[in-house]
Amino acid sequence: MFEKSLADIYDSQASKFSSTRRKHRPEMEYIVWTIVKQSLNNSWTIDVLEVGCGDGRLVEAISEKLEAKSFHYTGVDISQWLLTIAQDQNPTRTFVQSDMISYLQSLKQGSIDIIVGIASVQHLFPKKTREEFFAQAKRILKPWWILMLTNRARSDWAKEKYARGREFHLRQRIQTGAKRTSGDQMIPRIDPDTRETHQRYYHFFSLPELQSHLDSEREIRTLDYIDRDGSLTSSVRLARNSLVIASKT
Repeated sequence: MFEKSLADIYDSQASKFSSTRRKHRPEMEYIVWTIVKQSLNNSWTIDVLEVGCGDGRLVEAISEKLEAKSFHYTGVDISQWLLTIAQDQNPTRTFVQSDMISYLQSLKQGSIDIIVGIASVQHLFPKKTREEFFAQAKRILKPWWILMLTNRARSDWAKEKYARGREFHLRQRIQTGAKRTSGDQMIPRIDPDTRETHQRYYHFFSLPELQSHLDSEREIRTLDYIDRDGSLTSSVRLARNSLVIASKT
């Protein structure tokens, strides 16, 4: 249900959404430089998989720092219209329309060097689907390579801004009788053309929750929140997003 509605929202607003996402957020810089360093430190071409790639901002940012032949890139997204924009802007790269779980399940064990999810895993519902994502990421990553994720944090700013979305989600849960998971919330997005309000599902990961998903087989390089200025912080109250950089051991 949530996957279909999310695809419909992004398909209907792809051009507008893309035009408002051209500026790189601070957490993307951490991710880009991690990929650049991994590439420069190795003699082979690295395989990068981005889940929830949208209009291809990440691969454009990487391409500004690395030669095209130094990395393979595949972007996966549920929105065909965002992928059309991504493919037009990056014609030599591979883009696939799919939900991320189905695509991960289709890959061979130990076939990917780096998996990136920028503001995408937060849309996975329910909890067992998020658990399956981490299990599949663990399966398909090569030894010693990297999983990087950013997700929305439940800061004071977010609580205040999205209070109505939280109330909407609670009412929906009560009406359907579904069990609510801590951190679940619906966040509204207004269509700039029709002014219609669409509800998007988000899961606000806490740092302890993220750490529990990574388990003892990962070396956690970074597990922090990022504030609006791009600085790492341990305080969720001041945070904009969470950032995970973890290696498979």
